[in-house]
Amino acid sequence: MDIYAQFERQERLFNEERVNNGFYKPTLMNSTQIDSFIISTMNTYHIPGVSACIIRDGQLIWNGAYGYADIDNNIEVTDSTLFKLASLSKPFVGTALMQLWENGLFELDEDINNYLPFQVRNPSHLNDSITFHMLLTHTSSINDNWLILDSLITWGSDSPIPLDSFLTNYLVPGGVLWSSSNYNTWAHLHHMNTRMLELLLLLI
Repeated sequence: MDIYAQFERQERLFNEERVNNGFYKPTLMNSTQIDSFIISTMNTYHIPGVSACIIRDGQLIWNGAYGYADIDNNIEVTDSTLFKLASLSKPFVGTALMQLWENGLFELDEDINNYLPFQVRNPSHLNDSITFHMLLTHTSSINDNWLILDSLITWGSDSPIPLDSFLTNYLVPGGVLWSSSNYNTWAHLHHMNTRMLELLLLLI
């Protein structure tokens, strides 16, 4: 059984267990019920604003906007309001990458340097390759160094630094964002793994 089939099987078993234990009961809702559910959840968790949609077979079949993007200035959420996507990007990036793998465009245990215009190596493990599998499982040792990253966060707009330029300067010794603390000597979940996967998606 290949690794993708294993993921599918594990996900199916997990969902079946949740259904059997009453944790997840899929139901069909109409537009009014969706509105009621979202508004109730917002009230329960004190969420100021939400934009949501439902896509089926590649087509937008429902969308809604609720609450405020800026409470102080009375600006309501619309279908064009920008939200900080954060870790919601991870499943999309992972799915897109595995689709490329299904098409035979790379191997999971392949060195990512085969696809990059710059070389990525943990300075404490120069002889060890960083692979796609390591990035997907957050075992690459690439670290979120918030002493550097905090100053680069932007709100309400895209980063002015192109992704390839950012990663080059962050991961390659001599870069303006380089620090030895940008790599760990152990495996841990880090956002920077996903940033690297995003760049590889663009390059493959």
